[in-house]
Amino acid sequence: KVMGKRGGSSSKGGRGMKKKRRGGPPPQALSGDHASFRSTKRKVNSFYTKKNVHHARSFEHMDIHDPSQSNNMTGPAPFQRRKNKTARKKIASIFSSVNQTKKSRALLEKIGEARSQGFSTTGTTTGGFDLQDAAGRVVVRQRASHKLTLYYLEQLLLKHKIPQKYSMNMFEVPHGVDIEFENPMHSVKFIEFIECVLPVKVHKQADSFFHVEIGSCTIGDLVCLPQRLNNSLGGVGPLMLCFKMTNAYHFIDPFTLNVCRVSATEYFKYNMAPLATRSQLKQFTALDVSISTLKTRNAQFVLGSIQTVLTANMGKDEPVMVPCHFSQILHPGDDLWGYDLKHTMLSNSHLEDYNMQLPDIILVRKCYNALEEKRVRMFKLQKYCLTPSEDYDEFLDQLEADRDMRSNINMYKNEHYHPKESPNFGREEGFGVGLDELLNG
Repeated sequence: KVMGKRGGSSSKGGRGMKKKRRGGPPPQALSGDHASFRSTKRKVNSFYTKKNVHHARSFEHMDIHDPSQSNNMTGPAPFQRRKNKTARKKIASIFSSVNQTKKSRALLEKIGEARSQGFSTTGTTTGGFDLQDAAGRVVVRQRASHKLTLYYLEQLLLKHKIPQKYSMNMFEVPHGVDIEFENPMHSVKFIEFIECVLPVKVHKQADSFFHVEIGSCTIGDLVCLPQRLNNSLGGVGPLMLCFKMTNAYHFIDPFTLNVCRVSATEYFKYNMAPLATRSQLKQFTALDVSISTLKTRNAQFVLGSIQTVLTANMGKDEPVMVPCHFSQILHPGDDLWGYDLKHTMLSNSHLEDYNMQLPDIILVRKCYNALEEKRVRMFKLQKYCLTPSEDYDEFLDQLEADRDMRSNINMYKNEHYHPKESPNFGREEGFGVGLDELLNG
């Protein structure tokens, strides 16, 4: 009899294991006892399991009497103990998508208000769609007083033909750019691209809406490594100069030529704000150059000693011997850019962790603008949406001085360049662009 009750229909009083049909909308609950209520709940659960959410929504409008709420019933409600996890997850995803859509619409309304007030200055459209049609958006910002990194980002976009691959609108705003996409997946692809070329931190505001923060440090900035990070890198610092920027920062110690690589995750984790930036650079003059060939690194950096003095105080101050990491391209009489730490007030939380005496002068790079001003360059760059400002010539000087940097972008021949009027000076000193690096157009 026990076996018959469980699985056999041959036994008297046994209940057969006929498979119940699970298709179509859930039937209305039978009025009456607890068994009919339990059966109805089971069938509704079966539709949640099969992800028939459309039919399962009709369950909310059913008039089903829950016997567990009656005073005559004792014991817990069976359905409340047997909630389907898949159903809860599916309904949670539905409500989250609705909330994300509301956030996206609210964000678009704020963008339209800011745009109508003249917050955006310039813009370039490649997709031919309106603001209200934008399905994805990426906001790129950098806390810096210059646009050198943004110029470089613009050239990287043109190099990899990102505007042609994705329908996008790009607008220049203070301290960054706003990019809108017609396809929401294009914004995700753009995030993957920018994470591979620049040290960034991505914040996801809503579905297909991102806020990208570029590290405030740029090439030539002076940083102080946090003590914990410096110990993990083998004690290379702590005072380091940024000489290269990819998806991570590359620093060099100008006194020992030790180099290190700091990822974007570590940079934002320790909040490594620059100790000194390009706005604090001062011009020095090299009086004597002594090169030491014992310490070199990939022929790009050669340690030497430079006798220098502040150009504005020449004849008043005594010359100072300063270590230099690019002494192979220097000659007596050259102008240099450097940091005068002796007469500069520095405030940094990481610097307070070290009990050290700061050097008086740290040389950063050679000054080429003093040799020839307002010259016609032999190359030109394509422009997309950024308006060149007063620091655009400095960005062009960085390209001419850094071969690795200009190898990542496209440079074109300038038809207005004439060698007799504007000779390619300093080419033998590692400055300048060769004809083999330029494209036609």
